[in-house]
Amino acid sequence: MQRLLLAVLLFTFSLTYLSCTPERTFPTEGGEPGTGTLGSFDASRYVAIGNSITAGFLSNSLYEAGQVNSYPALIARQAHGKSENGIGQSKFQMPIIAEPGFGAAVSVGTNTVLASGRIELGGFSSTGTPITFTNTSPTGNGQPPPNNPAFRNATLARPYNNLGIPGIVMGDATLAITSANSVSRSPFIDIMLRNPLLGNRSPVQQAAALLAPQQGDKLVTFWLGNNDVLGYATSGGVSPAAPTPTATFTLLYNRALDSLRRIPNTKIIVANIPDVTAIPFTTTLGPLLRTLLTVNRIPGIFYQRGGTVPANPAIGVPTQLATTDIGNPTRALILLTGSAAIQQIGATNGVFARSYWVNILATANPAIRTLPAAQQDTIIRQTLNIVTTAPFALSPQNPLPNQFILDDGEIAVARQAIQEFNNAIRAQVGQGGVVGLVDINGIFNNIVRNGGIEVDGEWLKTDLATGGLFSMDGVHPSPKAHGIVANEFIRIINREFNANIPLVIVRDLPNGIVQAGRSTSAAIDFSNPESLKFIDPKVYETAARHCGAFRDYPLF
Repeated sequence: MQRLLLAVLLFTFSLTYLSCTPERTFPTEGGEPGTGTLGSFDASRYVAIGNSITAGFLSNSLYEAGQVNSYPALIARQAHGKSENGIGQSKFQMPIIAEPGFGAAVSVGTNTVLASGRIELGGFSSTGTPITFTNTSPTGNGQPPPNNPAFRNATLARPYNNLGIPGIVMGDATLAITSANSVSRSPFIDIMLRNPLLGNRSPVQQAAALLAPQQGDKLVTFWLGNNDVLGYATSGGVSPAAPTPTATFTLLYNRALDSLRRIPNTKIIVANIPDVTAIPFTTTLGPLLRTLLTVNRIPGIFYQRGGTVPANPAIGVPTQLATTDIGNPTRALILLTGSAAIQQIGATNGVFARSYWVNILATANPAIRTLPAAQQDTIIRQTLNIVTTAPFALSPQNPLPNQFILDDGEIAVARQAIQEFNNAIRAQVGQGGVVGLVDINGIFNNIVRNGGIEVDGEWLKTDLATGGLFSMDGVHPSPKAHGIVANEFIRIINREFNANIPLVIVRDLPNGIVQAGRSTSAAIDFSNPESLKFIDPKVYETAARHCGAFRDYPLF
């Protein structure tokens, strides 16, 4: 059984190169950057507040190619021309980070070094199979800014126009000054806000400091709140144990907008929250596992419902999950963090099983970390004894850990939170300077319902890597998806600022998949489901943390 599962549980990737078509032989509503009229809009009077999406985070890292293709940067470029690059003489300034970016930290001796963390195509196996890996190259000299040349705009003497900060939650918009005093503890807060040099101001306060002295119409786009539920979803409902309470979210959201309304002559465009249970991080592995179990005539698996410590009735209940329910969007979603665990279904012994559970129980388990050390040791020993006799995920004594699955109850909790958060967001539209709403939730739901979206003659889908809408981390949108989002904002800007800024030609944007050591775009085909072993679960755990998961630990 074990050998059969391991043999079948392999992806085969095939590599194809995508290139932009120079001739306009496809239908498009878009136009060349800088060719329209601006009305009263000027990107120097525009601030974008948001999280990692706003920042241009791609494939588990923040780097220049993602930043310059983020939706705020695309808005500025369409308005003012291709010379807009976020630094130098650009009207729209960003915290540009040189290749290969920053998304992780690695230990070198006794020192912690900033590193890329980017998910890339690393090479080929002996059979020609492309392999993905994590780029652990240092970010510049590995030191924090401003003493690191990789942070190319760290000495800018004013706030950035792009205040997208990976990892932040709603409470950070008005309260976070540094990572140490924030809700999210995101290290990107220090990189983006650069306090105390910029006056110990929160993101909202920095926006006010930049915009208030300027004359003319101003714009703030405010797309925040995803991480208040996304951390819950990407951790399998483990940490945090629940989304941000709706009353708290509403209070904090209204407080942020009230502060922005005080900036003279400022128009605010908000965006709502998509269904985080429909992103590739949650939808990729379930159908594959269901197929594999069906082929092997396995009727179901056991998982630890409501807890993370296996074989401990006091912390969760081993629950059977029918094979037919796995991958069902209302029943059970298998997270990308569970890729290694899935390979071990049916295993009863071996080095991996033992080391795997030691790691889960001792270093990656929120619940057990709260227990006294002696009790932790006892649970680890008991569990290791069990995994040598009970088949993994096929026995109630050795269930799949809860952090690798989003079950029906957790899916319902996440979707309810999204609906309530979006109600709070919509209630602000039309009130005191909030002139428009970009309905990301509705757009994404239509894409999921229709199996994709046609843009500029190109069919884009939500499939991991091959679909064109998501980067390799399964959470963050690709540059093409940023183009779609930018166009929705531009439509509202044109209406409110009496402008005629051309829409982005989405087809011309890269797909955001990077080959190791290059900036060349490439696509991976997951259509032949043979291998999981090239998916590193640790990479996706880091990606989840960038979305607010496992907040009770340091990010790195």
